[in-house]
Amino acid sequence: MSTHRAAARADAPRWRALLDEHRALRLDDDGLRAELTAAGFHDPRAAADALAQVLAAAPDGLPAEELLAGAAASADPPRALINVARLLQLPERPAPGVAAADLAAFVGASQHMADLLLRRPELLGRLGAPFDEAGAAERYRAAGAGADRERALRRLQQEDLLAIAWADLVEGLDVEQVTARLSALADAAIAGAAAGVEALRHFAIIALGKLGGRELNYSSDIDLIFVRPEAATDQATADRVARALIKLLGSQTPDGHLYRVDMRLRPEGGAGQLTRTLGSCAQYYRSVGRPWERQMLTKARVVAEADGAGAGLLAFTRAWILAAGLDAAAIRQFKRLKSASEARHRGPEDRADVKQAPGGIRDIETIVQFLALQHCGQQPALVTNSTLLSLERLRVAGAINSLEAAHLRAAYRFHRRVENLLQVMHRVQTHALPADHLPVARLMGRRDAAAFDVELDEHRRRVRAVFERHFERAFAGLEGPAAAVSELVLAGLPGDEGALRTLADAGLPRPASSVAVLRRAAAPVSRFLPSQARLQSAFASVAPRLLERLALAPDPDAALDRFERMTRGVGAREVLYEQLDHEPRLLAMLCDLAAGSPYLTDLLAGEPHILDDLVDALLTGLRGQQRRRELLAGLDRPGVDPWLLLSDHKKLETLRLGLLDLQDAAPIRQTLADLSQLCLDVLRRALDVVLARAVREHGEPICIRGVSARASAGLVVLALGKVGGLEANYASDADLMFVYTADGETERGLPNSVFFAKVAEEFLARVQGQRGGPRLYRIDTRLRPEGAKGPLVTGFRAFEAYYHGGRAALFERQALLKARIAAGDAELGQRVLQLVRSVVRGLETDAGGGPVTDLAGRLREMRAKIEAQAGARDLKRGTGGMVDIEFLTQYLQLRHGGRQPQLLVPETPRALELLGEAGVLPPADALWLRDTYLFFRRVETRLQIALGLDTKEIPEDPEACRQLALRLGYADTAEGDAGHLLLVDLEQAASETRARYEALMR
Repeated sequence: MSTHRAAARADAPRWRALLDEHRALRLDDDGLRAELTAAGFHDPRAAADALAQVLAAAPDGLPAEELLAGAAASADPPRALINVARLLQLPERPAPGVAAADLAAFVGASQHMADLLLRRPELLGRLGAPFDEAGAAERYRAAGAGADRERALRRLQQEDLLAIAWADLVEGLDVEQVTARLSALADAAIAGAAAGVEALRHFAIIALGKLGGRELNYSSDIDLIFVRPEAATDQATADRVARALIKLLGSQTPDGHLYRVDMRLRPEGGAGQLTRTLGSCAQYYRSVGRPWERQMLTKARVVAEADGAGAGLLAFTRAWILAAGLDAAAIRQFKRLKSASEARHRGPEDRADVKQAPGGIRDIETIVQFLALQHCGQQPALVTNSTLLSLERLRVAGAINSLEAAHLRAAYRFHRRVENLLQVMHRVQTHALPADHLPVARLMGRRDAAAFDVELDEHRRRVRAVFERHFERAFAGLEGPAAAVSELVLAGLPGDEGALRTLADAGLPRPASSVAVLRRAAAPVSRFLPSQARLQSAFASVAPRLLERLALAPDPDAALDRFERMTRGVGAREVLYEQLDHEPRLLAMLCDLAAGSPYLTDLLAGEPHILDDLVDALLTGLRGQQRRRELLAGLDRPGVDPWLLLSDHKKLETLRLGLLDLQDAAPIRQTLADLSQLCLDVLRRALDVVLARAVREHGEPICIRGVSARASAGLVVLALGKVGGLEANYASDADLMFVYTADGETERGLPNSVFFAKVAEEFLARVQGQRGGPRLYRIDTRLRPEGAKGPLVTGFRAFEAYYHGGRAALFERQALLKARIAAGDAELGQRVLQLVRSVVRGLETDAGGGPVTDLAGRLREMRAKIEAQAGARDLKRGTGGMVDIEFLTQYLQLRHGGRQPQLLVPETPRALELLGEAGVLPPADALWLRDTYLFFRRVETRLQIALGLDTKEIPEDPEACRQLALRLGYADTAEGDAGHLLLVDLEQAASETRARYEALMR
């Protein structure tokens, strides 16, 4: 903040002269607003109003020109001036003992701190007081021992956070000092809470993650493990005390919370006991401890001791880490992390994440931990809980050169400073830069956002260069074990100990079971096929790259089994293997299919005849797609079974789209749109076949127009729900309605209502596989007029009367927001859509034609009913899930669509973008909701293709959750296994979603 301090001091005389001119009426309001605009106040009218309040309320000790100069030099000038005006209007506030410009700059840098001062104005008199680190533990123990410990601890934390933030934002405290003080504050708060529940009589407290490394942010969770001495109290008592401690630290109260406590890094994760004895912990790590847990435990630190249990655990785990070092499994884990990092952070929106984006904090921590574990066998001092200390020791040891160390050190300090500033602004756990980088740039002391962006990109480039260099060097030797598999294949895959060891080194954790799979893959599926020699040779050639690729799968053995089943139905397997040997891209695609989706590989294994078509589709791309569409053009020609052709078309396209999805070759928004368009394409072709056959049997349907004019009658199929919104997933039903032109009859005398009912019934039966053919899609028609009780098809006039006549319920009219033509008569479809738009635009009126009273309340009530039926981990319907975002989006569309019809689009992400552009939603909220919605949808699609189409909830089983997370690109890291990290992201997203839903749905 020193640069802002200097700027404020330099500008104060100019602002004093300007205010004197304004007071003397020589500078009119327009002139003042022009000056404010030039100084960075983007809403000069609001700034002028705030300035008038400051001028009216500023005491002598806080000169208005210094307040204005400090606000203008702050990170966010408008916020600073408005917050100063609010503070000065507080009754009975003490005089701040700090410079006026510093006060203004401070409340412009952190809205969270400004809000704290507004809630507790007595703290104004304490601004500038230092954080008493030496006496912190005793102060918190005293607060924790009192009867009102919950409130006392939280208020004490507020005061200390204020002191640290002041030193950070105003006095320019070094980022390492800031994180060290924040960590010391957390240590003291834990000590106070532990004293309040007498926790140390039962267990020691071990900190992990950022707290363990004394690298805490303003809004970090704290990762803890509780370990009991061998002679401690019983399990049940200790667990009860542990729950009380977690509640005291983490529960939300009117005074906020102390820290969100995450216990999922303990042995066995969320399924493990809250407390364990030292011996039990040692036995767990010795027998089943995984590579990521060694990495995680490098950050371990005793926060509160209990009879030596904490020190004992650290001594054991350090010895375990040093003895294990980095084996082949650990190196494969780091390799998976590398590929996951690249896969997850490719888009421009991911560049905003200072932690996860390539070249960010995660890359630096990974390099340091990887090199420390790689060399710790010879140099144990490399393993420390401090990132920067480990980095310096790696430099001294020669594991990294001085220039690389300097680049990593500078980037780490830069990124951590940015991360801290992002969090102190609102005390929200975020690592993402806002769309406007200027406030952060000003807090970082950079002249503008462009200069900040150049520096950010340069740090990322340098970090990524070091990351790539060391990882490429580390993984060069991984080819050996996989290559040795060729010799095993040619030797007939013996099952001796040496062969099993080779398979294990090649990345198969369960080699005894996988050797049988490899034998099947190298053997003919029939004795009538060519000899085994050619097949064995072809498989031996491709096996090394096959296993190298599958070793990166969440479950390599299961992926190998799926690959074998997927290729089993091919008649000339050796030809396929030879093709895979010469087409590395095709091999990678099939491996990714086997690794990523049991559902998709089962689909292919059950239909081996389409493997050739899939291979052709993968290799020919758009040209092949066009050729296949041409083949579908004549579905109703004699001798062709259109339903089998459509079924193959749907399966092939689902496999193709699923593979692009698994490889992150298409953004989730595109995947959903493509799956929706596939459904619409199949429905359109299916209706064409059914309608053509019905016309041949019953003649053309005719209706009367005017007195005697006759015209062809048509049928339109309207898609609603996910398909209508172009947001269908792999398991989506198609919500459909059928509308026909008008009454009349066919050329052979069948009433139109009967004719189109027959068409609709046959269409539904064929699409749903009720005529003995394949099922294409599940169809839901309950959103039609009158629901399940109403006729399957509705004439246009009856359709119009239903929606304009007050008979349609609110939810039925809400559903029309997603309406889209799926199939049928295009002209009639446009008439229906025009009617639908008029219904939706008129949704500020209720069913009786009057204004809707409490639209938000009625939608909230509908949402609450859906939520009440949801499971605890329901990604869609649960608290803060996708339905929150959908209902909020639709509410805003309905509320404002009458005046701004461009908002009435079916696609949720596009609707959110338009709501932000129109000013209905704050742009930052609109983009956050869009990105979170797409994150939820991405998790949903992986959940379906990994664990089954009907799966709706995140699995409770830790290993199943981890498998899902690995398929999403997460990796086991020092912050937890992949499943843990996914759950953290989901819980944070759900919490933030619900907060925005509550704030905006009114």
